[in-house]
Formats: sequence, structure tokens, C-alpha cells
Amino acid sequence: MRRSLIALLAVTFLVGGRSAAQAFPDIPADHWAGEAVEEIAALGIVIGFPDDTFRGNEPFTRYQAALVVSRLLGVVDTSFEAELGPMRALLADMAADLAAQGARLAAVDSAVAGLSDEVAANAERLRALEAMLMPFDVPAALRALEERLEVVDIDVDAALVRAGEAQAAVQANETAIAELRALVRSAEARTAAARTDAAAA
Repeated sequence: MRRSLIALLAVTFLVGGRSAAQAFPDIPADHWAGEAVEEIAALGIVIGFPDDTFRGNEPFTRYQAALVVSRLLGVVDTSFEAELGPMRALLADMAADLAAQGARLAAVDSAVAGLSDEVAANAERLRALEAMLMPFDVPAALRALEERLEVVDIDVDAALVRAGEAQAAVQANETAIAELRALVRSAEARTAAARTDAAAA
């Protein structure tokens, strides 16, 4: 990957326009590689000779090539570090967020596990309760109790009817007794009047 980037940078540095100001006095202003030379000089990849000339037509030795490649690698590393710094910070933030999410998920898993245990315990208690009630045949007992209550309701209704009839009979008897008392008082009055007439005669 580094070699590809070096090749890309080399192409960028070697292809350019003709209008850039020249860093070296021996490069013509309209030279086809003038801008590229200016760029690599600005990056410190080439610095020229002690007399500030570039000498672009002289042979390029292996030592010079090694020096240029080394400086180019330094520029590439510096550029990558500058670009990778924010990316590393972003990745660190993402890692922190993932860790926090993992902690929250662990807490949720723990809560769910606790609920599962509670549900299992409740189910076990229900099974135990069903086992305890099974010998009593609770549904049958409830039905029998309902039937007895229905019989009691019928008996109560009948008793209320009989009580109403008895009350009516008592009221009728009270009326008859009152009428008999009135007749007795009338007879007593007539008897007293007859005695009074007999005494006067």
C-alpha cells in the first residue's frame, strides 16, 4: 500500500502546470516540470545544490534517489499521521461508545435473567399450589357449593312467601278480632240499656 501511495505522490509531484514561481533559478519559468519541482521542494523532498540550483539535466545517482525516497516516505508518514489522528480519536470514541453499550446490554441481560428466574419461581409455586389443591377437586367442590346455595336461595324465597302469607293471616285475624270487639261492645251497650229500662218500669 505504501508503494502505491509513493507512486501516486510521485505522479502528483512530476506532473504540473507552467505558471508556478520557480524555487531554483536554473529552471525556466515555462518548464513543463517546474511546478512539480516547486512542490517537492516545498515539501522538503529535494533541496537542490549548495548554489541553490536544481540541475535537472544532471544524472540522478542512487544515493540521491535513496535520499529523495527517504524524504518522500517521511512526508507520507507525516501526512498519514495528520490524517489518522482524527480517525484514531473517532475510533477511540466509537470504542468507548461500544463499551458503554456493552455495559448497558450486560445490565439488561442481567435484569432479563433475574425476571426469568422470578417467572420460573412463580411457575414452580403455581405447580406446587395446583398439586396441593388437586386432591380436593376444587372445581367440583365449587359446583357443589353453588348447588347448595341455589337450594338455600329457594328455601329462603319459600320462607319469605310463607312469612308474607302468615303476616296477611295475622292482619286478617286482627281485623276479625277488632270486629268481634266492636260487636261485644255494642251488645254490652244494648244490655245496659235494657237493664236501665227494666229498672225504671
